[in-house]
Amino acid sequence: MRHRKMMGPALVALALVVGLLLWTRPEGATPEVGSGDPTANTSGPGSSWLSFVPALATKPTLSIRGTVRGEQGPVAGAVVLASMTVAGESLSDLPCVNASGQKTQKSIFDCHHLLTPVFEYVSRRQGEAPVVARTTSAADGSFSLEGLKAGNYSLWAEDPSGVGLRQDVAAGSTGVDLRLGASVRLWGHVLDARRAPVEGALITAIFIEHSRFFEAFTDHEGRFQFEPLPRGEYALFVSREGQVFQGKSLHAYPPEARSFFILDNPHRMSGMVLSGEQPVAGAEVRAHGSVGFDNESDYTARTDDSGQFVIEAPFTSPVFRLVATHAGLGAVKRVSFYAPSETDLRETLPEVNGIILNLAPLAEMEGLVRDEANRPVAGARSSYTSVERGGPGDRFMVMTNAEGRYRLGVITPGVSHLRVLARGHSELMEKVDLLPGKHVVDLTLSSIPVIEGILVDARGQPVEGENVELRLPEEEDDKLPLDRETTGPDGRFALDAQHPGTYQLEVGNKRTRWQRLMVEAPARLTVRTERLPSVTGELVDETGIPVPNVSIRLLSDDPTASHDLLAYSGTDRHGRFSMCAPKPGHYRVLAELQKATVTHIASQEVEVGEAGAQVRLRFEAGQPLTVVVVDRRGQPLEDTSVSVESSLRKWSDHSYSGERTGPDGRVTFQRVSGDALEVHVSKADFWRLANPTSAARPGAVRLNPGDSEVRAILVRQAFVSGRFVGRDGEPITAFTVNGEAQEDEQGGFALPIERTGILSIDLAPLPAVPGTAPVHLSVSVQEEVDLALGTLSVGP
Repeated sequence: MRHRKMMGPALVALALVVGLLLWTRPEGATPEVGSGDPTANTSGPGSSWLSFVPALATKPTLSIRGTVRGEQGPVAGAVVLASMTVAGESLSDLPCVNASGQKTQKSIFDCHHLLTPVFEYVSRRQGEAPVVARTTSAADGSFSLEGLKAGNYSLWAEDPSGVGLRQDVAAGSTGVDLRLGASVRLWGHVLDARRAPVEGALITAIFIEHSRFFEAFTDHEGRFQFEPLPRGEYALFVSREGQVFQGKSLHAYPPEARSFFILDNPHRMSGMVLSGEQPVAGAEVRAHGSVGFDNESDYTARTDDSGQFVIEAPFTSPVFRLVATHAGLGAVKRVSFYAPSETDLRETLPEVNGIILNLAPLAEMEGLVRDEANRPVAGARSSYTSVERGGPGDRFMVMTNAEGRYRLGVITPGVSHLRVLARGHSELMEKVDLLPGKHVVDLTLSSIPVIEGILVDARGQPVEGENVELRLPEEEDDKLPLDRETTGPDGRFALDAQHPGTYQLEVGNKRTRWQRLMVEAPARLTVRTERLPSVTGELVDETGIPVPNVSIRLLSDDPTASHDLLAYSGTDRHGRFSMCAPKPGHYRVLAELQKATVTHIASQEVEVGEAGAQVRLRFEAGQPLTVVVVDRRGQPLEDTSVSVESSLRKWSDHSYSGERTGPDGRVTFQRVSGDALEVHVSKADFWRLANPTSAARPGAVRLNPGDSEVRAILVRQAFVSGRFVGRDGEPITAFTVNGEAQEDEQGGFALPIERTGILSIDLAPLPAVPGTAPVHLSVSVQEEVDLALGTLSVGP
């Protein structure tokens, strides 16, 4: 009994000691375990310190210590945070779920229908990698993040001079260097459908690689701003109550990034539910925001005493399916928000009114999909289309489950078409005439030959991500294959053949050597292949942070090659890349980032052996570059396309159109870095540079190290023009000009003037006219000066 009496005071004393230790921990090192709110305070005096006693008594905590450094050395006063992704909860760890509800190898950010699933998490404030600790660097730049559990963390340093990010830092680490690098100032505007500013809209920027959320609100001008943000890929979402959310992806790498959003009002559907001619009160009207696989939420309304209903919901689809039900009766209607148009440019209407839903007995259909052996066919896509006069019918799609079952649910009675597609089976098209009520319709699919296989390398290991194609015997390579697939993680593939017989199976050219096999369908086979030597590596910026979403190319080192591009890849979210060389040898790896007014290029020569090679590429910080484009008179040329490219490759990248000059003929790139750079300019009606300085390409201006401004002089394209006619004065519509065939209804022709001097012109009709002679003439021409020859007639 005495020992029990002494235990109470002892525990209180222990709690006070621990409380004092917590009270005197370094300022700013507040642990925020489990909190997604970086501003949360869990260490208020006299309130929360006792709650840490049990945890500290049973789970000792760790720390991470280091120094924040900038270009000039240690940085004082920088905010340092630690965040941790939560397995199975943070967005960066969640898979993309396809339309049939199956998890895929892709990230949720790579879903083709990214907006809806990600926004659902964002709107519920779920999926964020929480900030669990924060502090401020001391005068010597040192920091200490306390109260951490075992595990790896991402460390963030935020300071007006830049942002630092270091990932996969283990709790308990000391001597961590957290370097500040360039940051991104993201800003923009949010407007409504009338292009008026939207105040109070919430902008959420998700750093995709680590699922950290950043938030901002628009002001009275509809303007928002984030500053500073680390460079990288973001998913941006804007939302405001009563308006449709919008989202987009953004590769934030330039020092300044700008983004605009247009918030539409919700789609509004209104109408009446009738039974015969009588309004129906209390009927449920449900709207599905998709006519295919339903990835949208359903929105429901009930009719009032007069049978009227109104549904307002932030749909993102222009086509909807309305289902009204009441007392065992129902009505189905497909509603389109597309405005009537005679062109392919279709606008959407803000609302659809006057919808009439007439209740009647409805049909329901379900059943099994089997093969001839009575085995269930899982994953079969079953599409349903009703046939209605005077307008589009009801249609949607479902997929069979593991037992081969499908359920179409409530549908319109009458004639409808069913279409079923499944791997290894012939397409099934069936016409059904459904009466009201429940129907069980079982379907049988006919099997077709399948060529199944597994692709393995010389060691018997499966090869993932290789192309496999099936063709008819003796079929030309320029024709589309019968079927094609990419091998899965286990190296497996399956291709549908038309019928039993001989086929060509083509494998490789991506990760393995290309080969063609003759196979008999059906077949189950193992294809052995030879892996190509791989070139793997990573790309980082000047601070060592991985750079995602950048083009990586493998170039030939052969100066005589007409086309030097041998392989192509791109960096993933961790800055990693992988591609294959055609054979061992000497190559060059080229990384190019061209985003808005930022161009970074890095390259490295590499010797690739049988076992492959690894490289590490690094973008330098770069510097601003201004390009001034003028004509030969020194007048600025507005709206000229300007790009900074590498002279190491022999082709032009047409996927990047460059930046445009302003009225003063200038364009400024915020950051440019790399070796062997050149400036390319192009403008309609101008055909060449008057001052090319690039040795690799005569149409470019070479950039020298340290250049901050470059001047490009364009030469206007001039033409010799005329009109070719016969002896009767009628235009010759088909003819040759200097041996090249041309056609023109008026007999007109134009030849470019490429240099000052004498230009020879030969004109001849097509086909040749007996008794006439071609026209031969030589004229004196001058660059940038047009010359009109008038009418030229054939000779005798």
